Amino acid sequence: MKDLKEYFKEYREKNKEKINKSNRQWYLKNKENRKEYSKKYYQEHKEYINKYSKKWKSENKEKTKLYLKKSRDKRRITILNIISNNNPHCVRCGCNDIRLLEINHKNGGGRQENQGGKKSDDFYRHIYQGIRKTDDLEILCKICNAWHYLELKYGELPYKIFYKKGRKIDEDYLK
Repeated sequence: MKDLKEYFKEYREKNKEKINKSNRQWYLKNKENRKEYSKKYYQEHKEYINKYSKKWKSENKEKTKLYLKKSRDKRRITILNIISNNNPHCVRCGCNDIRLLEINHKNGGGRQENQGGKKSDDFYRHIYQGIRKTDDLEILCKICNAWHYLELKYGELPYKIFYKKGRKIDEDYLK
């Protein structure tokens, strides 16, 4: 006689398409109520969910770290695309290496808005959600951004910055 757990495992493997189709139909039928149900379920099982999440994260630190890094990188690229109209590059020197690009406040004041890094998550989230306007922001590479800061502090500088195009960009960063 088969173990019940084994039986259901075999059943799921044999009827995978049928189960997926049924789940999809349920999802489409209950799309409206899903958020309410999820909130209610979370409130009723908050302790268990938090305990399980904490345990899973502690057992899977590398997976969690990798997931969070990919998520931040993806959001960062999306934000750069929002500000630059899907063409992220430094507006001064033309650098298009995503790793080097930063968001610059055209008139300064970025430190006050982010309150020394304490509110930077809000800043990025508001851009991502479309809450914050981006007309006073621009994309600069790290070098041009530092240069911009020095110009605001000391006035016009007697330097020029050039970006040598054609260097290979690390494609793994963009994945």
